[in-house]
Amino acid sequence: MFMLKGYLHRYGIALFAAGIGLAIYFVAFDIPRKNRLYGNESVQTTGTVVSKSTNDVGRRPAYLADISFKDEGGGEHSITNNYAESDWNSLQDHSKVTVRYIKSEPDTAADVMSMNGRKPNLILAVVLPIAMIVIGLGMWKSQK
Repeated sequence: MFMLKGYLHRYGIALFAAGIGLAIYFVAFDIPRKNRLYGNESVQTTGTVVSKSTNDVGRRPAYLADISFKDEGGGEHSITNNYAESDWNSLQDHSKVTVRYIKSEPDTAADVMSMNGRKPNLILAVVLPIAMIVIGLGMWKSQK
């Protein structure tokens, strides 16, 4: 039983720290960027899939697509987005996709079906980090 408590303590600290890190990521980076992509300063346009590829990172491949689009002024831009495997499989070279970009920063853009361009998921951004923090704290304190 003593060894189990030691593991609970260590994993509790790790889960607590991961929850804090995830909360900071969502609050400082992910939600503000996605809110800008869907806010008043954004524009929606049509893009074209130029190519698809995979990139092995860790245990799972990253499913990527290069997308080109023109901004309101006619400037050409290219982005690379990350996709869920099922969404990536449905893409075809030269197919049309919906792209959102920030008018003043057209290179800040994403296909709305990509992982980069999905609307902010507040449940994921709030509930998951809080659950990790609370469970991790409970495991950490179970040492006593």
